Amino acid sequence: MEYSLKRLLGLQAFKINGIETTDPELIFAVTPRRRTADCPRCHRRCSQVHGYFKHQRIKHIRIGSRLSLLSLTKRRFDCDHCGRVFTERIGGIKYRHRISQPAKEQVLSHLVDRSFRAATKQTGIGYHSSRRYLTEKVTPFIWDWSEELTNNEDISLGMDEISFSGHDMIRVLTNVSGKKLKTILPDDTRLTLWRAVKWIPPNIYSRIKEVAIDLSRENRLCVKKYFPQAKVVADRFHVLQYAKWQINEERTALAAQIGRGYKLPKGLFEINRED
Repeated sequence: MEYSLKRLLGLQAFKINGIETTDPELIFAVTPRRRTADCPRCHRRCSQVHGYFKHQRIKHIRIGSRLSLLSLTKRRFDCDHCGRVFTERIGGIKYRHRISQPAKEQVLSHLVDRSFRAATKQTGIGYHSSRRYLTEKVTPFIWDWSEELTNNEDISLGMDEISFSGHDMIRVLTNVSGKKLKTILPDDTRLTLWRAVKWIPPNIYSRIKEVAIDLSRENRLCVKKYFPQAKVVADRFHVLQYAKWQINEERTALAAQIGRGYKLPKGLFEINRED
């Protein structure tokens, strides 16, 4: 029964010593099951406890309406082989992190079908932390062209700028032909984009016949420099957005010329803004 409970809570690596319930939180007092630790320098197993690290509370998964916390004190070990004193590493919690891996997975599961704001409200984890967990998850799959290398079909590359919940802008690169996400870049700077493009395998690079972009200057410069042979396809939404911006500029100029006696209705120029 105890093992089933720990498996359900993702606490197989711990011994549960007690549970404290408060109104917003559920606190599990735990200790690691392992009596030894592996030295990070020489990778030998050590059993000599040198002392204890300061007491910590680690954010864990949300259970119902309560956020669960792990209350634990990590041990510091003496390595008999190399003499190093180190803090033990615990499975499911990255070194120096204050949140468990199951909690990160829970955050990502909420981001599948809802916004960052809704996920934050549900999990209690802020926007910047949620974004960091997402980029950590995506990073191992950056530029995996293994599927494209198995065929000789032409490729349409997509470059688009998006924002996480209206915050920092980032750039997403996709294989439009195969409907595959290739990478999420950490920012929208020119240097980051150009570095990413240089990592495209040569036999993939030569097969890129189209590049779908928004109208940002950085994307246009990148296409001009690295894909001069490719056909450029502008994103429909951004073309309409740019056209509406130009119309609004003309409306503002006409309104200034006509004067205050007659006001041009702004709504006529911005019907169906999202279309």
